[in-house]
Amino acid sequence: MSLTGEIEAGDGVEFEKQLLVAREMVVKKRDPDFDDQYSTMPDLDIRLDLSSNEGGDLGAALKIAQIVRDEGISTLVRKGRSCASACAFIFLAGEIHQAFSDPAVSRTLEPGGYVFFHSPHPRRRLGTFAEGRIAVRTMLQVLGPRLKADLAVQILLKEPTEYLSIDTIADAVKWEVKLEKFRIPWPRRAGLLQACRNYLELKQNILVGDFVAKRDPTSTEQPVETSDEDNNDADNSAAVPQKLDALTALEHDLLPEGSSELERIRTEFNTPNLSRLIYIGNGEVASQFIFTIGEGEPIICTIWSSPYGLNVSRNERLQMTAKSLGREATYARTAHIPYWYEFPPDTALSAISADFEQ
Repeated sequence: MSLTGEIEAGDGVEFEKQLLVAREMVVKKRDPDFDDQYSTMPDLDIRLDLSSNEGGDLGAALKIAQIVRDEGISTLVRKGRSCASACAFIFLAGEIHQAFSDPAVSRTLEPGGYVFFHSPHPRRRLGTFAEGRIAVRTMLQVLGPRLKADLAVQILLKEPTEYLSIDTIADAVKWEVKLEKFRIPWPRRAGLLQACRNYLELKQNILVGDFVAKRDPTSTEQPVETSDEDNNDADNSAAVPQKLDALTALEHDLLPEGSSELERIRTEFNTPNLSRLIYIGNGEVASQFIFTIGEGEPIICTIWSSPYGLNVSRNERLQMTAKSLGREATYARTAHIPYWYEFPPDTALSAISADFEQ
């Protein structure tokens, strides 16, 4: 389904009618003998394609948002399209309902698409303070747990002429947005390290410090020559070229394989795979990193790739084999995150756009 253009008063009722018609058409196409008088309409995977530069009537948008939540409809904004103002609240309502599990957030953005928010307010006129309060209360009631408290505050602090938008990797994580059609970074230590940091800081709200096994810029030690393919992406020279992209600069910050300092740290922490890019078969890689955390115990992050994304575990004693990591991936303590976590948090989403499905 799609919703395009300005949202007008009454569109909520019309959307409800169109949704019912669409459901009946799909169900009867699958089962010509289906009779809605005696049968319960089954759940269908429906995605609502949004495109509205103008936004529109807030009341109608919130009614549509409520239907989207109640019916378990995913929302999507494609590359080159915008979903602004009232439309953005429909985007936030995206949900998916699956048997034997709780409803889950399901809002998708293609890099190069845009979502803009501002504080809800009566349309086309200033309105009264009471009307503004009603609009805010309705927004919070409709979106419920789908809108985190801190993000709700950010929206409410915006004036009608000011916008809050989803522009960066950090924004996508905070707003729990799934990205589609993005480019995947080439597998290297820097990307896996950044993914660990993004997961800990943006998803787990753990303020980590620096990472262990960082190159000392004042060190004169030269790395030992190695033919290990683990280090293909790293430049072992002491001097860092200017104007490097963020991930390449981060790769330069890592101690190179063969460094005596790296071996010393591995021994100290009893982590032989620290900052090592290990190939675990079928094109997949794994590594391990340590972050300082104030005066507390350092955090060890083990991370490995799979055909569907990245896996992160704080189990520090994992064996870096496909069998061991595959087993670990089935446990609740392992988090599954997308490949785009490998980009620095301030990376613009438009910079990672691609024209193919992941």
